[in-house]
Amino acid sequence: LAGSFELRARECRAAGCDIALHCNGNPDEMAAVALGAGALEGESLKRYRAALKWRKPPKKLDVGKALARLATLLAPVA
Repeated sequence: LAGSFELRARECRAAGCDIALHCNGNPDEMAAVALGAGALEGESLKRYRAALKWRKPPKKLDVGKALARLATLLAPVA
């Protein structure tokens, strides 16, 4: 892709993508992407609302068990 982050996001949406992702954590770049992507509307908004109906509450996390599992997974490379 060429152009500014704002332009890239705008062109992604114009090409039919519902969202434009930008994940490097640079706040200035993220703001430009958000500006270019704009708000959800039309069919994109309808798909978003339909997807929300499929959400389920998260399962309760047993932190101790999760940390033990992480330690087990990391042990071979520690």
